[in-house]
Amino acid sequence: MRALSRLVALVVAASAAERAALGEEAASEVEIVADRVEYDREAGRAEFQGGVQLRHGQVELECDRMVVEMGAEGRLVTVVASGHVRVRGRGFDASAGAARYEPAAGRVLLSDDPRVTASAGELRGRTIVVSLGDGRLSVERARGVFRVH
Repeated sequence: MRALSRLVALVVAASAAERAALGEEAASEVEIVADRVEYDREAGRAEFQGGVQLRHGQVELECDRMVVEMGAEGRLVTVVASGHVRVRGRGFDASAGAARYEPAAGRVLLSDDPRVTASAGELRGRTIVVSLGDGRLSVERARGVFRVH
């Protein structure tokens, strides 16, 4: 069963914001691997469960469960991840109980005990928004440890 699910790949059109945030060369291809998938073409929705892994440009996301919403022409609109979420991107590594990835906006919203680690230190908060294009973070109720040289 897992071998068949590992073949799941979605190809979507990329907006200019996605190309800037994710890297021109890979922004249009989304690869998703999971133990199980349920796809509703009419609704433009796919639900992945078990060992879910997503790769979209420079973004890598792992979780237990993922719901993917697609718009016109298969464009990736939102990815909602839950359960042991881990997100990696250019210069950061994040973990949380839940995440919402919005490719067109070039951001990841982390909640449920989110944590972002980078070379400068670690940030935690109630919610964390990572801007993928410029690496900015917005943290509600922030606390962190920073390395100073």
